[in-house]
Amino acid sequence: MKKGFYFILLFIWGSSSGFSQKNAPYSIAFYNVENLFDTLDDPNIDDAEFLPGGKNEWTKARYKVKLDNMAKVISGIGDTDGPEIIGLAEVENRKVLEDLIANPKLKDRQYSIIHFDSPDERGIDVAMLYKKKSFTPVYQFNIPVNLGGPEQDFTRDMLYVKGVIGKNDTLHIFVNHWPSRSGGQEKSDPKRMEAALIGKRVVDSLLMKNPSAKIIFMGDLNDDPKDKSIAEGLSVNYDQKDIKHLYNPMEAILSAGNGTLSYKGKWNLFDSKGKVKTVNYY
Repeated sequence: MKKGFYFILLFIWGSSSGFSQKNAPYSIAFYNVENLFDTLDDPNIDDAEFLPGGKNEWTKARYKVKLDNMAKVISGIGDTDGPEIIGLAEVENRKVLEDLIANPKLKDRQYSIIHFDSPDERGIDVAMLYKKKSFTPVYQFNIPVNLGGPEQDFTRDMLYVKGVIGKNDTLHIFVNHWPSRSGGQEKSDPKRMEAALIGKRVVDSLLMKNPSAKIIFMGDLNDDPKDKSIAEGLSVNYDQKDIKHLYNPMEAILSAGNGTLSYKGKWNLFDSKGKVKTVNYY
């Protein structure tokens, strides 16, 4: 599926059961950077298309232009200082992340990296960037998304990060990139449902321990807000007052005829869900 440029931005505001009133608003974003590969051959992944002699003729000059474009977008998210936290999808490795945050447009923002290699056959991973002055990770790990079958089909790992934002608010962040609709939506639906159920099990375990846990579940989910994997598998809700489920602030955008990517003239919205007391978006 050919996708247009997209990102999603959430603002998390203070409230009695949300974030501390002492905290300023924080911008949290997700951005699919669409095949952010370097130009070096990695024998452990299928990166042949992104080599200088490959199909995409991926040169150092083109790689630099892409980094410049990505850095420009990220620097313009939120306020004039960029987002405090941003989840990313379709990154090849840690090196491309290091190159990205070293770009002149982002260097002064002092972003740190959280990244794990995934078993995805294309060699793409999810990752997270954060500002140390605003967010302090407590721990992080990758959650395998095994789609089952005799060949033990794996997709991108799910990234989980627990940390403290601002002065004392604990935040749980999940960064996802669910299986694509390759082969058609109906044929690929079971794969996204399995990814959704894995995510739900982990989210439910957090909510059992703390029903007021502050959770952001972000990513390229390759399904729209009311598709089965989201509505039933992940069990999201569209009522912000319901604290027992993930709240989906994105459904209203799609219902209004907007989206975050366009395919064959139709808007889709394959991105983030969250569970917080107050979420404003645009």
